[in-house]
Amino acid sequence: AYYLITQLDVVTARFEDQGTKIIRELAEEDILKTAASVASQVKLYLEAHPELTKEQFMSDDRLKGIIIQKVGETGYTALNEKGDDGKWRTWAHIREDVCAPHLDDMAKLKKPLKESFEGFWSVLTGVQPGKPSHGYYKWQEDDATLKDKYMVSVNVPGTPYNISATTYIGEFILPMARLGNESRALAQEVKY
Repeated sequence: AYYLITQLDVVTARFEDQGTKIIRELAEEDILKTAASVASQVKLYLEAHPELTKEQFMSDDRLKGIIIQKVGETGYTALNEKGDDGKWRTWAHIREDVCAPHLDDMAKLKKPLKESFEGFWSVLTGVQPGKPSHGYYKWQEDDATLKDKYMVSVNVPGTPYNISATTYIGEFILPMARLGNESRALAQEVKY
């Protein structure tokens, strides 16, 4: 009986760890699929509207609705591009102040993002045609705290544009954490 009770803690911890890992992997895969889907939709829209310039992307409500889609509870997709001058610009984003011409070079985010900039930048700029870029980075909140975010960037086929999908991965893992807490509480009840 003692052995079984001590093993209950091991099983509970393993269940929570493996469950969290599986949920994280599924969430990452879902975010990638969302980015790829949005990229495909953008490609079709741009092919149907060759007269649109990137400077018009935020003012075209239909295109803006295609580009900016919800990811999880608080995440979203956005469209960006590395210009001929080597500067990265966002052309459609949930926050208009992040879009060009308001922000004419995303490298300027280095100062406000501080140490979290490098992770963000590597995912944003690591995308290549046919090869998505993905990873975690710390995002500085309005209250100056840092929270883990996950981002995927995929190329819009046949264009210089990329779709980035980003969200707090904790949103997806939270139900698993609650289940883990309940499992530990139940294990404690059984032990005593």
